[in-house]
Amino acid sequence: MIGRLKGLVDGVGDGWVLIDVNGVCYLVEGSGLMLSSLPGQGEMVTLAIETYVREDQFRLFGFLTEEDEAGSNSCSACKGSERKSRSLFKVFCQLASYRKRS
Repeated sequence: MIGRLKGLVDGVGDGWVLIDVNGVCYLVEGSGLMLSSLPGQGEMVTLAIETYVREDQFRLFGFLTEEDEAGSNSCSACKGSERKSRSLFKVFCQLASYRKRS
């Protein structure tokens, strides 16, 4: 499992960031608040990673701190469709980040 990535910000899109780790780019999903808090393109960043593995998927979710990542683990207990869980996951991440800043 991937637990942390340290590399250069290579690109940012709607809900994702590319992290270049020694020439290998990882697509990491994250909340809007996390993505807006990233340093600029070409700058170094370290993200705590929650790895999501299924038979047909391998996804990485990024967090600025390990505390944010630990808080997200409660969302993995969500029941229902994957789409519903993903939506709840994103809302939870945004709330957790907002509370830390308040």
